[in-house]
Order: sequence, then structure tokens, then C-alpha cells
Amino acid sequence: MTVLLVGDDWAADHHDVELMDQAGRVLARARLSEGAAGMARLDALVGDHAGDGDGEDELGVRAGIETGHGPWVMALAAAGYAVFAVNPLQAARYRDRHAVPGAKSDTGDGHILADMARTGAHQLRPVAAATHEALDAHPHRRAADYLRHILTAAGTLPPRDEELARTEQWLAGLLARAGDPASRRLVQSFATWQVMRRLRRSTAASTRPRSPTAHARNQIKAAAGFLAWLASRGQSLAGAATLTSTTGSPPARAPGKYAAS
Repeated sequence: MTVLLVGDDWAADHHDVELMDQAGRVLARARLSEGAAGMARLDALVGDHAGDGDGEDELGVRAGIETGHGPWVMALAAAGYAVFAVNPLQAARYRDRHAVPGAKSDTGDGHILADMARTGAHQLRPVAAATHEALDAHPHRRAADYLRHILTAAGTLPPRDEELARTEQWLAGLLARAGDPASRRLVQSFATWQVMRRLRRSTAASTRPRSPTAHARNQIKAAAGFLAWLASRGQSLAGAATLTSTTGSPPARAPGKYAAS
């Protein structure tokens, strides 16, 4: 198996990378722009040197970088690279042992990170592969959605119905804000086994790339609002029929703790 090592010294708008083989021989250096164009250049660089190892067909790439998150790191993982997050203090100690103290440079850092991936990967923290769930958890939604679009178009990530996925995320948030445990359980049961189940069935039978989810959200909000209305009067669902006959209809919108867009 051919193994190539990538050392990635990153900045806000570019990446200084070094490509190394298993013997520690430097194969290439390049400055790459942040974003899809830079990733394409890195893939091309790796492809150009894929035959420089032991001659076997299978290729493995290990990348060392001083961060464990962000769209670029996710793109590396999605490309099939084994990505290792290097603590800056680890890199500094390694630099002190293998170079002139204080001789920090972008070129030198790329070399150090590649060499750490080559000789000390067992001491580094592996970064999980990019998934829809990992992108969902990313703090910068626009950047994550952009990367998701690229990875999906490239076939690295499977396509998914984004409206359905966001409705599921919205439901989780609504349930988390529900103050009364009994009401939360009722809303969760109704949403999971009635509304979302029907929505998934209609999505599976539809040819639309995105599902219309407004009606499903409105149904769930109405149920949550009704239960909140009952709770505000000290009543349970069991007494709802009697209560509505004597006090009138429940409000159309949920109180603030259940409201969600």
C-alpha cells in the first residue's frame, strides 16, 4: 500500500502544504487557496504522486493539520484522507526536537506536520469523517451548506432531502424548549409517529428534491400550543373536552416557550 503524508499549515485564506512519502522524502510543496479550488489542487497533487510509493495500487493519505474542525478539515476527511488534528503545543515540541529552536516558517511547519503524521500518528487525535450530521453541528451554517453542496455533487456525501432534515432539527429544538415533561412526551409521540411518519412516506414517494414541510410544522406547533394552553389552565389532555366546552377554543398559536419558525 502506498501511503502519502500531507502537512497542512493553514491560515485564514490559504494553506501551505507539503507532500511527503513514507521514507520522509519531500515530494512537493504548494500554497493552496481556501475553498473548493484549493482542495481540487491538493487532490491533483496527491494524484500526481500516487505512484511514488511502493508501486501498489492501493493509496492511503494521512494529513496533519493544527485544527480539528472547519470546512477544510471536513473536506479532507470526506476525500478519504486520514486526518489528524495536531495540537500546536505538540508541533512546537516536535519543532524543538528536530529543528533549530524558534526557526518557525510556513514551509517548515508543513514539513513538521507531515512528518508527525508519518512517524507519530498514533499520538495524534484522528478527525472523524465528514457526514451530514457533522455538517449539521458546524457553527457556521452557510459554510457547512456550501461544503455539503460540493461533497454531495462530488458523490462523497449521499444526497438527502434538506427540508426534511431541517424539519427534524427544528422538532428537536422545539422539544428541547418544552418545559413540561408530560407535554413534551405527548408532542414527541404525535410528531414522531403521526406527522413525521407521514412526511417521510410522502417524501419517499415524491420526485421532488425538497419536501414541503410547512404543513407538518404547523400540525406539530398546533399540538404543542394546545397542550401549553391546557397547562396554563392547570388541566391535562384527559380533561380537554370538558374544558373546551366551558371556556372556549384554545389559541391558534403556541405560547412563547413552544413557538418556533
